[in-house]
Amino acid sequence: MSELENLIHNSNTGLFEVGLSDEYWNNDSRKMKNELTSPVLDKKTLDLIEVPELFNAIDYTRSGIGKRILWRSLIQPPTSLELIKAKQESALEIERNSQLENQLTHYILSLGGKEHSLIGLFYGDKPYSETEYDRYKGAKAYFERMVDGIRNIEVETAYLKTLFNDVDELSKTRTYDFIKGPVFSTWKGLKPGSEVGFFTPKVKFTCRHFKPTLVTLALAQFPLAVHFFNTMGGEALAAGLLFDGMFSMFAAMSIPPGFDQNCFIDPLRDMYKADENVWKGIEAAGKIDELLSFVKYSKTLKDNYTMPTVTDRNPHYFLAENLMNPILMDAKPKSQKSSGCGGCKGNAPSDDNEPDIPTQFCIPNDVELNGQYLTMITGPNDGGKTTYSKTIAQIQLLAQIGCYIPAKKAEISVADQIHYSAAIVGKLAQRAGDYKLEMIRLRDILFNSTPRSLVILNDAITGTTTHKEGIVEYYNALDGFYAKRNNTVLVTHNLELVKKLHGEEKGKCLQVEFKEGNPTHRIIPGISEYSHASAVSKKIGMSREDIQSHLRNKGYLK
Repeated sequence: MSELENLIHNSNTGLFEVGLSDEYWNNDSRKMKNELTSPVLDKKTLDLIEVPELFNAIDYTRSGIGKRILWRSLIQPPTSLELIKAKQESALEIERNSQLENQLTHYILSLGGKEHSLIGLFYGDKPYSETEYDRYKGAKAYFERMVDGIRNIEVETAYLKTLFNDVDELSKTRTYDFIKGPVFSTWKGLKPGSEVGFFTPKVKFTCRHFKPTLVTLALAQFPLAVHFFNTMGGEALAAGLLFDGMFSMFAAMSIPPGFDQNCFIDPLRDMYKADENVWKGIEAAGKIDELLSFVKYSKTLKDNYTMPTVTDRNPHYFLAENLMNPILMDAKPKSQKSSGCGGCKGNAPSDDNEPDIPTQFCIPNDVELNGQYLTMITGPNDGGKTTYSKTIAQIQLLAQIGCYIPAKKAEISVADQIHYSAAIVGKLAQRAGDYKLEMIRLRDILFNSTPRSLVILNDAITGTTTHKEGIVEYYNALDGFYAKRNNTVLVTHNLELVKKLHGEEKGKCLQVEFKEGNPTHRIIPGISEYSHASAVSKKIGMSREDIQSHLRNKGYLK
């Protein structure tokens, strides 16, 4: 087995034990997020950079298993450059070959029609009130379509070839002989048709309530019943025949389901679930769906998308041109993608569930985090600093799972860890002040990060302390990040701290650009001393004039 195959198979962790044992139609992402640990993303970072929203933005999968594969990729991003590049190459192969894309799409759609039966058989869910027979037949059809559907599809890239091979390997197993059938119960247990002879004592499994053989046997006893009850008179004959017929038909229709469940369906289900090749095949189908989702997502980005160049360079670096936020570009439901601004929500028709996003948040930015180690971003609220910093983390994640990104071009190195920290609001039960909690979070990130890590600190220290002491402690932490030589992005309003670090030539400074007194939402070099507080207060109706007007209207002022 090649190194790539090992990497692909080692990524098959935890999905089905966590994600598929629940109600099938409920994508239990929260449970997966809580139970699938990742060396790259901690749970706080996962929430702060809005990974669930990022998933919704790029999710164009057509199967429930494909959704779970995509979600697992986002919360467990790989760190192997070989695996990332292999996924990228296969996505590019699909994008450049429309015939292949159509074939794979048809393949996934054919599986999706029987997926609920597979999950129902394996985990006991009952969508559509299926009987045990229905679920077994549906699961059987799923596996047959999985194996037969790839036979006439030609692929060239190593990742797709490995997935196809995983499906093909299932077809060569004894388990698949049982799936194809027929299946017989013998003195030595269940056997596929290829292992039993003509004269072997056996009972064949027929996956339906109605059993013609049993009905025939039931009817065959009628002559004996006639002879027996005939000696007892006409009335006894009629009553006896009626009772015998009803009892025979009842036995023929009611006994088989329980017998089939215990003797065939349950043992076969356990056999399928225990076979590693079965899970490899299911995983492979989901991973094909994930690649198709990447390609479909790239088409929604119109002309502003690229497959980033991913490297394994140390220390971490991040370069991008015309980079846009993938969440803010995502427009409404998949059927309502709008034009303009690359699909920006600001141009999409609004509804009650989703507020309008101003189009200025779709302003593209260039990002150059290469060799500075510490990058400090200043500027007033509502200027785009948080959007800029979250975009970097989200794009890092997309690049690392092999997906397209909304940018003209990009070159990004693999991050062994992605950390995002913001101000913490403590809870009473935690019995710790905000400052202490924030420092604990900062300590954990500093002590665990390496030169290959991406660290984003968005006003990470705001808890109560004296101004002078707070600067000293924050400076000590940032000096530690700088010494580690990883990529640390600091978003802050603390100009004194920024000027101190800048004066020591530790990192570079960026700021929110302003034109005619308003932020452009572009990030440019420099240190911002512009106060936008009054403009924001006026915009939201919280200026002094607004407050005075409210007090007068309510009678508090004459």
